[in-house]
Amino acid sequence: MPKHQLKKRTGEVLLCSKIDLFVELLAIAIKDNHDLKELDLSYQNLSGFDFNGLDLSGSTFEGSNLTGANFSECELKHCFFLNADLSGVSFDSSNLHGARFKQSLFSSSTTVKDARLTNCLFTGTSVFNVNLRETLSLSKSRYLHHSGDYCTINLPPIVVKGLRLPVVFMDKHLLIGQELKTVESWASMNISEIEKHFGVMAKSYFSEFYLPGLFAARAIGRLDRKIVKRKGL
Repeated sequence: MPKHQLKKRTGEVLLCSKIDLFVELLAIAIKDNHDLKELDLSYQNLSGFDFNGLDLSGSTFEGSNLTGANFSECELKHCFFLNADLSGVSFDSSNLHGARFKQSLFSSSTTVKDARLTNCLFTGTSVFNVNLRETLSLSKSRYLHHSGDYCTINLPPIVVKGLRLPVVFMDKHLLIGQELKTVESWASMNISEIEKHFGVMAKSYFSEFYLPGLFAARAIGRLDRKIVKRKGL
């Protein structure tokens, strides 16, 4: 019986072997120029693997350890990353159009320089560890909050650090810790609404998050001018 099989997502076996490590089988498939689109690379230890320049479109990496892997200049259209560890991964200059990143773990060392992250879906807040300003495009991408609300991220999110909880400005939404609001509804709150919503924590919330957040939203141009004028900012 072979120890490892390299399969397509359809279940079709591409290669099988008695070699000890799955990555060795994968390296053989690359060397022999096999069609690597729509592979099932789920639940594998692919830490540090060099995928540079490969077309892996439609492949799934569910539950895989991809720490430090090199996906530079790859075609990764419609790939599926569910619960994958993407710490330290390089997606530089790759095409990730339509990729799904569900509860995947990103780190500040995950890089996306000149990558196309168009029409992607993200869940989990670790994606905001990544410097998304370096991408070529985020057009039509979305962030799915655990509440079920979708947030557009056509523009690179702005992350405000130095506060007790992380604050993330998306196109029209604001994430404070795990709480999601539209920027306009959040900015329109008055002190009595804040007190009603946060109770004994209202004063702390107002000074630590609300006022700094308003000024940050104004500074990056994500606050409607009418609200800026009304708030005297």
